[in-house]
Amino acid sequence: MFLLASAAAFATPSVTITSVEQDSSFNRVKVSYSLTEDAVVTWSATTNSVAVSPQKLTRVWGDINRKIAAPGGTFFWAGAEELNNFNEVVASLNITLTAWPTNDPPDYMVVDCAGKSNVTYYVSAEAVPFGVTNNLYKTTKMVMRKIPAKGVTWKMGSPADEAGRSTADGATYEVRHNVTLTEDYYIGIYPMTQRQYVSFTESNPSYWNRTRCTVWMTRPVENISFNTIRGDKSVAPWNATTPYHTVGGILLKMRNATGIKFDLPTDAQWEYACRAGTSTPFNNGTGSINGLGWHSGNWSQDPDLTANMTHIVGLLQPNKWGLYDMHGNVYTWCLDWNGALNTSTAVIDPAGPATDPSHNARIRRGGCYNHTWEWARSAAHRSYTASSPAETIGFRVVAPAAGYWTHE
Repeated sequence: MFLLASAAAFATPSVTITSVEQDSSFNRVKVSYSLTEDAVVTWSATTNSVAVSPQKLTRVWGDINRKIAAPGGTFFWAGAEELNNFNEVVASLNITLTAWPTNDPPDYMVVDCAGKSNVTYYVSAEAVPFGVTNNLYKTTKMVMRKIPAKGVTWKMGSPADEAGRSTADGATYEVRHNVTLTEDYYIGIYPMTQRQYVSFTESNPSYWNRTRCTVWMTRPVENISFNTIRGDKSVAPWNATTPYHTVGGILLKMRNATGIKFDLPTDAQWEYACRAGTSTPFNNGTGSINGLGWHSGNWSQDPDLTANMTHIVGLLQPNKWGLYDMHGNVYTWCLDWNGALNTSTAVIDPAGPATDPSHNARIRRGGCYNHTWEWARSAAHRSYTASSPAETIGFRVVAPAAGYWTHE
């Protein structure tokens, strides 16, 4: 048998394959490698110079598709379960490993909602086992997409003549201005679902839960306040002067369970991720929400509904970064206090107003199933009292590209 091995790496760290062996008893491949420093290690393979489908490389265990400590590791691939004529194709197998810096890991991060620090990484949506639309990632696991934001300057807000923009709210909340974000970040490809929330918390606050919906697990969790998610403002504020204050609430549970530094997105992070490079009212590059988001005017197009309520996540088309339900279904909380932008000046990593003493309200974004399409636009802003839950508001989490949490 002839097994080839090669290694591809970034400037730092580097990875070197030290051995590739076939276990003839179990028809599996064993790969060992060394690292110059801690890294996230992913892999690809070819047979007869033809790339093996990423979905054929998912029956693996050991030190692969995760953060690995130097000096290296070993993983196993159940190739016989994936490839026909296993011995024949393995004879011409070429394995390539890639070492990613831990502060710049691959585009897709998968988090086990049951915790146990089970976090894996993949280079594409196609490489995620079973595909990102599998119900597994709407229930017990969560897929997050890395958003390429570092150093990008873009237009936040909307032009005055955008369809659906109200005169009062547009002039207050949608002032068009340049924004620059200084770091990449991960964001959930779906709003957090009820089953995911139950996995983390063993509770379900949702109004549209099992008592009202036959299929409830893959609907967004809602009826949950900002303060419940992030901690009461008197304990854990987030504003322009203390943007990185310690969290409490559900996010603290999620951080402790996984080691990932979860948070809610800032207003600017949400809009940048939603737009995915577009400047139109909706992130499909048009002024039409058709096929893109659930709102009060199209709920009946869901064949599983006989009344207007939340929808299973991921039923409609995603934006070009693979994010679903950014428009409609449920609003999602953002970190920022509610307040007028009142600026056309360029800003870097905006944190919003320092407080909202009048209403104690936080920004909510994206529209919802029982509001009109205008409020689902990429630039549309609404707010809600931070201490109050509503069956129209859920949440979607972000994490810094480095991902890992050191206790603050």
